[in-house]
Amino acid sequence: MIANTQILILFLAVLLNAGCNKPDYHKVFVEKYGDENFDEFVNRSFFIRTSDREGNPIIYVFDETEQQAPCSMYFGVIVDRETRTVKSTIDDHLPDSCNINKEASAELAVKFSTYGINRLTVDSNMNVFVMVKFKEGPEDLVRFSDMKYKTEAYKDWKQVKGNWYEKKE
Repeated sequence: MIANTQILILFLAVLLNAGCNKPDYHKVFVEKYGDENFDEFVNRSFFIRTSDREGNPIIYVFDETEQQAPCSMYFGVIVDRETRTVKSTIDDHLPDSCNINKEASAELAVKFSTYGINRLTVDSNMNVFVMVKFKEGPEDLVRFSDMKYKTEAYKDWKQVKGNWYEKKE
């Protein structure tokens, strides 16, 4: 009986310790990509919502580079997870009148897939919005291009490093 109790205590201690040492996904991302130049992503958003039958991510792309209202729709890019190439696109949500460069955005979707994140948006002010973990909801990591963009909406966010801020949990 004592041996079973000691095993249970040891098991619980390992579980609790593992919970305390969980990775800080934001810090890991900022350490790896904190100085990354995201200029080519300006006015575009990328997010993974699902995958195809082979497990390849289907990345939804919002390309707002043309600033045309009907073109603010999304299209999908299936990226081959092994070769990191565009497998196919799904653009049935885009009107024919849209004048966006789907090929360029599809290639950026491939680059986005290498970051290992769920969502990336870069606005016209060069602010970078990231959702590191694969979950629903708004971005929870931001790099401000200039601190003048750190508005009241971000007052409770804490600094990770430099101009990178994370939403407090």
